[in-house]
Amino acid sequence: MDVDSFLDQVSNLPTMPKIVQDLIVSLGDEDARTDVLADKIALDQTLTAKILRMANSAFYGNTRKAYSVKDAVISIGFDAVRNLVLASSLSDAIKAPEGFDIKSFWRASFQQAAIAKHIARLAEIDAETAFTCGMLHNIGEVILHLANPKGALAIDEAVRRGGDRVTLEKKFIGVSYPEVGSILAQRWKFPAEIVTAIAEQDAPFKSAKPSRFAEILFLTRYIHESHEAQWDDDLIADGFPEDIADDLQLDQDVIFSQLNLKDLNQTFDALAS
Repeated sequence: MDVDSFLDQVSNLPTMPKIVQDLIVSLGDEDARTDVLADKIALDQTLTAKILRMANSAFYGNTRKAYSVKDAVISIGFDAVRNLVLASSLSDAIKAPEGFDIKSFWRASFQQAAIAKHIARLAEIDAETAFTCGMLHNIGEVILHLANPKGALAIDEAVRRGGDRVTLEKKFIGVSYPEVGSILAQRWKFPAEIVTAIAEQDAPFKSAKPSRFAEILFLTRYIHESHEAQWDDDLIADGFPEDIADDLQLDQDVIFSQLNLKDLNQTFDALAS
């Protein structure tokens, strides 16, 4: 099935608020007026409160307390504030499909965004773009649940039993979550590098010139899965995607030794409240 045709049939497809559209346009724009965008964010009191809770959370480890959006920009940087707005607005814009645990989904998405940011920093790649990729990488999964709740729930159960999600989605729905997510990100006018990363996340090396952000997403998903399943060190090492880590010039021990996940749930709770 053509992905565009599939999305056109989804009656409850989410749309992005105007402030998010402005922030998306500013991605990669070195001339973007951060003060103007900060003023726009500050007009939304609920969003501002969330940003301040996040900026002052243990995740960012700042000693200077932020009292306004502009304080938060000074404290953690505009790119970080922008990504927090994107994360918060995405979670607000997409309503829970039938039988879908939306809070757990966004918690996992935020965790993976933080892991992707950590890996990107180690690889000396744009960390905030990696964070956005992490937040958006599985957005297609929610859309499949919106479009076909019963079919998507059946696939979830098959995945829990060891099935491959992309293969099952292609077979029973006709499109996969990376395909849907990448086209949706394209419609929302995210930069091409984010669209490509979402599209290629499941198999970065299928491309003649692998996307670095797709490689980061692949590593991120592996690390998150191993953490959630509480694998021991030997099991993690046995399945670790060394080829992708090598292409990013990263060492497995360095990735894990410098990765701190303990504050992620607390930080997500500040975002979701």
